[in-house]
Amino acid sequence: MNVVGGAATSNFIEFSPTGQSSSAGLSADIDVTSDGKPVVAYYDATNSKLKVAYASSTEPKLASAWKRVDTNLDCSGEVSMRVDSKNGIHIMFMDASGQLCYAYAASTADLGSMKKEVIDTNGSLSYGSISVKEDSSGRIPTVTYLNRANTDDCIKYAYRTKAVPDKDGEWDYQIVPSMGSGHRAVAENKISLESRKAGWTSTGTTGTDVLQNGGTDTKAFPATVDSVIAFKSKQFETAYLKRE
Repeated sequence: MNVVGGAATSNFIEFSPTGQSSSAGLSADIDVTSDGKPVVAYYDATNSKLKVAYASSTEPKLASAWKRVDTNLDCSGEVSMRVDSKNGIHIMFMDASGQLCYAYAASTADLGSMKKEVIDTNGSLSYGSISVKEDSSGRIPTVTYLNRANTDDCIKYAYRTKAVPDKDGEWDYQIVPSMGSGHRAVAENKISLESRKAGWTSTGTTGTDVLQNGGTDTKAFPATVDSVIAFKSKQFETAYLKRE
């Protein structure tokens, strides 16, 4: 889930008056660790910072059950987060310069020392979603987002060229081919992304059309694609993507 909007002056994480922000959570996302403890990444608009809060129990009911961490990364919104199978925390966000960025922490203990990687600076970028492809090659973060500049509100898809925790990863991105007139991701400004995990299996014998950057369709089974993007244009659409 990726929530954008709202004007809450306090919430269950920012309940304690110590260090409280009056504009926390204008963009936020939530996931859980492998043992069911919630983690929340959010935009602190008052301080223009990316913050993360995590709970010490699976059902936190009090402010004392939460620990809030300032990542020391500048942020202007568009926060999306995933926790992978090894409890690594992957966050996509927009920095103060309008660049789409990524940060990774191997665990909650590393949240305060995350480093920013720039994913994309080309275009007017917004409404993104992050996922993590996990297979024999490792844990590779993937993102999809809307590009409003010179592309008729087309979708971009990007992936990290190296698996975490490699610190030298770069990002490669492409514009997802559209199906034609009217098939632009303009409705509701919402894009969803899910990338392959261990256990993805094919339930049939017929391949699925996979859109490629060259414009030629091919056949592949759902178990072999890297990511699936869902969005609404004049209808609900999905795109299956596979790295060449």
